[in-house]
Amino acid sequence: MLFLQAYRRAALLLAALLGGATAHAQLVTQTVWETLAPLAPDADMAAYLRLLPHQGRYIAGGCDGVGGVGWPAYLGAYGSGGQVAWQHRASNMATCEQELLPWGAGFSFVGTENLRINNADVSVPFLEWFNAAGVSVRKQVLPVAQARTTPCSALREADGGYTITGFGYDPAGPFPVDADSYTLTRTDSLGVVLWSRAYRYPTRANPYPNEVMRTGRGGYLLTGFASYALPSVPDGYTNRPWLVETDAAGYLLRQATLPVCAAPEAKAQVLRTFNNTLALAGGATYAFAGLADSSYWPVTRRWGYVACFDTALQLRWTTRLPARRGQAQRTSRVRQLPSGAVQVLSFNERVSPYLFLTTLNPATGAVVQEQEFQIAGMAGVSVWDWQALADSSIVVAGSAQRRTPSGGAGPAQAWLGRYKLVPRLVSAAAAASAAGGAPLRVYPSPAAASEAVRVA
Repeated sequence: MLFLQAYRRAALLLAALLGGATAHAQLVTQTVWETLAPLAPDADMAAYLRLLPHQGRYIAGGCDGVGGVGWPAYLGAYGSGGQVAWQHRASNMATCEQELLPWGAGFSFVGTENLRINNADVSVPFLEWFNAAGVSVRKQVLPVAQARTTPCSALREADGGYTITGFGYDPAGPFPVDADSYTLTRTDSLGVVLWSRAYRYPTRANPYPNEVMRTGRGGYLLTGFASYALPSVPDGYTNRPWLVETDAAGYLLRQATLPVCAAPEAKAQVLRTFNNTLALAGGATYAFAGLADSSYWPVTRRWGYVACFDTALQLRWTTRLPARRGQAQRTSRVRQLPSGAVQVLSFNERVSPYLFLTTLNPATGAVVQEQEFQIAGMAGVSVWDWQALADSSIVVAGSAQRRTPSGGAGPAQAWLGRYKLVPRLVSAAAAASAAGGAPLRVYPSPAAASEAVRVA
């Protein structure tokens, strides 16, 4: 019996020294690099919302929150190792909605300009071009008569022009109090509007798009969600993902509402700026993530989800993400690995230092793997954009709150970082304790290069 106990202790120590067997392996979060942009004196918070890998570095776009003034854009460029090339404020914006797109060695930025017309605030898109040093070289505000909309997503066309989607109004029609349409605006390479279209939900609704992309048929697909009245449910309204497909000139071909939640009172959103829609490999399906909640006063339940639909705009599958660390998962953007697996990175809604990476089967939505990252030194993190790298590390953009000496949370700062899960070695003392005995001793210590090492 003593021999078996000693053998077990020695085996556990050897496993610890070699990295441990699967049953004993523990993964910890390694900070490869991270940076928090300094918070401006007049800002009470800041966040990065967009991450653009470009020309061997990362361009990050976000905004500062300045009470009573607006949302000044905040931009930064960082080397592949996180080195700060430059970071600064840019144009003041009406909202934080934005897009970053490659433009030569620099980049173009799509944001929201606030105009004061007839004693009313009016939102219109603007395009701004920056060189590689982050210096603005040109800005074009789109005419309100052609594009009265808040832009949420944009893409660069082969001719150098831009196609922008947002929530707003039909420029040719009356302007109601609330935005009532998805909009689609096509410009040339200088930002001159070529055409603009609007798409209303079949019933009275407030629609909010999150993505515009090209389809295999040469047209456009707009995704997002519509919030519409539903008197039969307790809250009197519900939200559902809404898809719009157009031809190359922006004329409506078809539209569909996706039943990602079976219960009508469950409100399923696809959040503008924070969620994306991704065309999966093969071109037959798309994936997106969102947030849902169901209210039965006084209890409100919330959950994150990932869903998939096909080119016929039919729902293929929906996967509900379970609560983690006692909270609902707030999803960010979906990505696809070279293997075909779909991934989504999530975080807790309340202040928490954890990120959750869920890997799913693209055909069925079945969860293949769940991983957890704990960001050291932070009281809370929110991630709005991210990239998966070949070494299984992730680069994230969002906002982070440092843990204060008293254990509280500091202000939210624009945050960019790279993190990786690595195995943590179980110490010899811990291994021996788990085996039920006194700590094991390795001798000789230190040992010569050719000398055998023994355990006692």
